[in-house]
Amino acid sequence: MAKKTTTHSLDYTNLSKENEQTFVNLFSKIKPDITLEEAIEAHKVLFSDYTKPVIEEDDIRNYFNKL
Repeated sequence: MAKKTTTHSLDYTNLSKENEQTFVNLFSKIKPDITLEEAIEAHKVLFSDYTKPVIEEDDIRNYFNKL
């Protein structure tokens, strides 16, 4: 029997101001001048790997270093 994978999708449109700030705050320690658009894109990329349960600071730093 094939392993069933669970995915979730997050609607990045119509975020509340609080949620927008949460996205920015999540990455601002690594990239202080991050825009909301950059934060959303980073979130999409970093959290799309469901095999990794926790995203570490090094993962975020590596992502931005590759840009």
